[in-house]
Amino acid sequence: MKRFNRRLALIAVLMAGLIALPGAAMAKTVTVGTGAGTAGAVDPVAVPITIDDPTGVGGVAFTLTYDAAALTFAGLEQVTKIISDGDEYWTGTEYDVTPEQAGNTLFYQYNDDAANNRVLIAGASAQALTDPSLFSAKFLVKAGAAPGTYPIGIARTIITNAAAGYTSPTYIPVLVGMPADTANDQGFYETPTYSATLIGGSITVSAAAGSQFTISGTVTYPDGGGPAADGTPVTLSKKVGDSYVLQAQTTVQGGAYSFASNLAGDYRVKATSKDPRYYDNFMDFNLSADKTDAHIVLQAPAYVSGTVTINNGYLPGLKVKIMNGTTVVGIFAVNADGTYQSGPLPPDGSYTAYAVYGSLVSGELTQGGTFDWDVTLQSISGTVSGLDGQTATVSATSSAGMITRTIATTGAYTIENLVPAADYVVSVVATGLPVLYYDATTDVTQAAAVDISSASQTGIDFNYTDVTKGTVSGTVAEGGTPAIGIGVYAFDVHTYALVSTASGADGAFELALAPGTYELFVIKSNGVLFYYDTGSTNNVTQREAKADLLVVEAGSTINLMTMDVLECDRTLTGKVTYERSDGNPVAYALIQAVSENGQAMAITGADGTYTLSGLCDGVDYTVKMDPQVGSYAIQTVTITAGVDAIQNFVIDTGWVLSGTVKDSVSSEGIPSAMIYLRDQETQTLVGDRMYFSGDAGLYGIYDIPTGIYTLVASHPEYRTFSQSDVVVASDTSKDIPMVKGAHFKGTVLDGSNSNVPLGGVLIIVTRAGDTPVYAMTDALGQYAVYGLDAALSDYVVMAQKTGYERATASGLTPSLTGTQVDFTLSKPTALFNLSGMVTSDCVGSPPVPDALVVVSSVTQDFFSSTYTDAAGFYSFQDLPQAADYRIVVVPGGGLQVYEETGLSFTATATKNIVLPCGSSISGTVSWAGSAEAYVLVYKAVDNSFVDFVTLNPSPGNYVNYTFTGLTAGDYKVLAFADGNTPVWYNGQAGIDSANLVPAGATGITITLGE
Repeated sequence: MKRFNRRLALIAVLMAGLIALPGAAMAKTVTVGTGAGTAGAVDPVAVPITIDDPTGVGGVAFTLTYDAAALTFAGLEQVTKIISDGDEYWTGTEYDVTPEQAGNTLFYQYNDDAANNRVLIAGASAQALTDPSLFSAKFLVKAGAAPGTYPIGIARTIITNAAAGYTSPTYIPVLVGMPADTANDQGFYETPTYSATLIGGSITVSAAAGSQFTISGTVTYPDGGGPAADGTPVTLSKKVGDSYVLQAQTTVQGGAYSFASNLAGDYRVKATSKDPRYYDNFMDFNLSADKTDAHIVLQAPAYVSGTVTINNGYLPGLKVKIMNGTTVVGIFAVNADGTYQSGPLPPDGSYTAYAVYGSLVSGELTQGGTFDWDVTLQSISGTVSGLDGQTATVSATSSAGMITRTIATTGAYTIENLVPAADYVVSVVATGLPVLYYDATTDVTQAAAVDISSASQTGIDFNYTDVTKGTVSGTVAEGGTPAIGIGVYAFDVHTYALVSTASGADGAFELALAPGTYELFVIKSNGVLFYYDTGSTNNVTQREAKADLLVVEAGSTINLMTMDVLECDRTLTGKVTYERSDGNPVAYALIQAVSENGQAMAITGADGTYTLSGLCDGVDYTVKMDPQVGSYAIQTVTITAGVDAIQNFVIDTGWVLSGTVKDSVSSEGIPSAMIYLRDQETQTLVGDRMYFSGDAGLYGIYDIPTGIYTLVASHPEYRTFSQSDVVVASDTSKDIPMVKGAHFKGTVLDGSNSNVPLGGVLIIVTRAGDTPVYAMTDALGQYAVYGLDAALSDYVVMAQKTGYERATASGLTPSLTGTQVDFTLSKPTALFNLSGMVTSDCVGSPPVPDALVVVSSVTQDFFSSTYTDAAGFYSFQDLPQAADYRIVVVPGGGLQVYEETGLSFTATATKNIVLPCGSSISGTVSWAGSAEAYVLVYKAVDNSFVDFVTLNPSPGNYVNYTFTGLTAGDYKVLAFADGNTPVWYNGQAGIDSANLVPAGATGITITLGE
């Protein structure tokens, strides 16, 4: 340790003041290079470390990361500038270094922390560096290291040393400059620091001679003397931990297969039969030499078969469930003659079969036997009115009964053979008509359940007679050519009604829709969906959030622009692997590419590869990779389609933070706690995701870059935990103690359903600047949210559920016994649309453009406004129904404000408004001085203010004025100006004594006195 401390002292002398007073300087780049070596070789691999612009740099400090399971750090090596750890200059009592030696040498210190896969390096020189090459880091490749490319990362070094003045974790600057020639006012020699971009490198490892082996064998069928199974896919997987990871795949040719260049280890070879008459098979073995006898014989599968009828006959939907022990291995349809046969099953299974119809399950069936299943079934019947000869489809669906049955009708209908259940949702739909749910609603969330648990139901009727529709029409094209037979759908965003049709021979379509607000979209035969959006290329987008909302009114016609649904043809391919670019594959990772108008998605295969198709040339996409396994980070990159064709991802390259979330008193693990890690410097969320503790409170966050973080954990029953200055520079273990605090509790009732308890309501508890805490109500509508601070009185509690209006309570204080906060949620008020024309009764009844139209309701606590267009037209959408509406029109052009109250609206309505053209009052005002004068007019009946005009001084200050748009009646006129006494018409001093002026009067002259 003494020698270690002496080196540190030497570097500290050279770097004195370099960290104490950092000053801003230009950015530089430090790059770790590449190297190559052979597993088990005695010579180390040198990886160069360079700086793009060494000008002015006097000191360096950084941390290299490496895979200590494959590599051993072997020190630093000189490239150009002399480097030294100072040992050769140590005399036993001091360092004997000449100024020339100090200037020509980069003195370094390193601390290899192999247990944490890193080495900390620092160096300093008495003179500024001049060569881009700093030095090389040397690594030995361990015997048995798997071939591949191993990353050598580089990160800032974090110091945590309170004794040295670092009271909180601090980043050491990567690059510092030379101190100033003279001291500043405080006696320090100011030193610049340089912002540094850090670029990692790698070492490519080759296998040692004789360490790789070949695996080969044959794949045959079991009958006919073992004929070759040519074309059969064969995969090779290596055991890693407790699972097998895919290494390679091939196909059988000439009855044989082969895998070359495999290291020693445990392997599995699996042959997947392409012939449905045979089943897959595999072989496990340990590999330590060439293996040429890995022969696989495909297995003849087992089949389960027999005959089953229901109520002495056949019903569509009758199936047979096959189980292997307690596991369902398949559900197979029963043929019309009652026979059934499973698909090929593994030959070593022990199978049982059961007849299934909806939620009904029979007793065990006998292999090869015949069984008639006697069950009680019910029916639903009714009439569909207003179809005008159209054919409608009626459906009955039960979640409890696990069945859906449909029937076509032009009027009366009966749906038979239904499983007894109390929750049937019955609906009807026809071309150009909205979906109706029983009882008389287009909102599936408000559908009335039909109960046939004990008896059939009749009178389940529907009526289209009162539906007054509007139409939406347009054309679907693909690359400019009419697209024929593409499904076109209109979805009402408020009632969830869905109406569909198909494009015709010319790509045209027309939908007859009930009044409402709709999204319109098409679904191509390959499942790709496009929404109508005039703001996007070709008037379509794949992002629902951008879809145009079409407001359909009774009798209205909307003609859409052509929707061209041509898919783009650019692709993005890549691979997701563990630890290295050529590491083990990550299967089932989700890859998503999103642009302003489109999106694509893919899942990686067993080999870790993926392909995203349908990307548009030249368009920028945000590509997100979610491993969907473990607690690895979500990775995000930006690519340009047509420019970037390959994008690979590597996971499990960073540090791991793990531990247990536990009760601070009992130390018991807390499951389902939400945890996240935030970078204190950038405030970004690590991994772009939240994490959750497991059943025993265990948690893990993977792929964390070296850094200083804030760790936060929350749970509905505990106070939010937050700790800053959490250093992650290696795999780190940290438990999270959580404290139970004060809490809120309550019950949520359904105000739209006789105040019954409402389950599944999201409860949000928050306060300004705090992290929200979430909970859900149970089946009894009850909730509790713990972990709050009883000393605070500004909490806000919100309750919300899809299909209901949100409720909020604020200014609340939690308590240790639980503060009761109850809610009653109601479904949204019915909405309507309001429109009309604003005109005047002047000659020709001209429209009134640019008039402000305001509607409001006190009972609904609602307010909205709009302006009339050039034709005087105004419209409002989605207003809540009420009986106390107030309409105010504020026109220009001298017309008077219009107001009407007590209006009742319960459905979409048209309200035209005629403003009186009115009469005028005119005259002149004379006054002394240079100030502006003002003329005001009031109604005589109640002395209420009507209007005013401003008059600018002119020679003689004798100026005309006119008031227009006045209704019939008497008025009073007042004039005043700064420096002059206000005067009412005819010289009166007050409004009560002012002379009356009738509408239409002229020559109303007022002279102001000084």
